[in-house]
Amino acid sequence: MTEPGFVYATDHPIARVPVTNSPHPMDHHEKMRLRTAAFRVTRLYPGPVGELLSREILTWEEMGWRLGGDRLIMRLVDHVLKAPLTDGVAP
Repeated sequence: MTEPGFVYATDHPIARVPVTNSPHPMDHHEKMRLRTAAFRVTRLYPGPVGELLSREILTWEEMGWRLGGDRLIMRLVDHVLKAPLTDGVAP
């Protein structure tokens, strides 16, 4: 028995956990935000860390959204897009 408006990960009554963040295709605006963040993160974090984050963001844009649970990646995108870029000169 399911409650109206809820999708559950399993039908087992003990392990019924509502799935609230089900996957949905990204629209053009969301894809462009991720691509912009992937480009920008290599300037924000130069070197291997920036490259890794860039690849993760691009991979998520390409196919990771199908997994659902996008809150962490979108928090990363928000951080990257809001963080000020430095000109490479240490304060």
